[in-house]
Amino acid sequence: FFEGGGLGFGIMIVGAACLRKLRALDHPQAASMGELDEAGFRNLVLWLENRKIRYYTEGDRENLRDIEAKAWNDALLKYLDELGAGKPSVGTELAKQQVIDWLASYAIGMEYSDSAAKLSAIVAPPPSPPP
Repeated sequence: FFEGGGLGFGIMIVGAACLRKLRALDHPQAASMGELDEAGFRNLVLWLENRKIRYYTEGDRENLRDIEAKAWNDALLKYLDELGAGKPSVGTELAKQQVIDWLASYAIGMEYSDSAAKLSAIVAPPPSPPP
């Protein structure tokens, strides 16, 4: 999905479609979010992992949790690769927008999977009585 590259810094504008996804995921600041600095970008990645995606165990999230660490960039690239996003380029603001949009879409898929299993159990026909 993504092409190779490094990480950069700056202000990232969160697009309208991505904001709708974040609202659907009940992000507490989705209504007022418009621009993100590097710390905001990193915190949003962490929020998506902690609250919605939950790919890593609590202990394995440590490298993403330390948003000020120099190794955070490497942790993000490893995380995205493990999720199936490939080797992303997040050196530009557009690439960061794509990362957030991809993670939000992935999180929505996870939410749907969780809900689909619950809904299937509710709407499944009752088992037939034994003959």
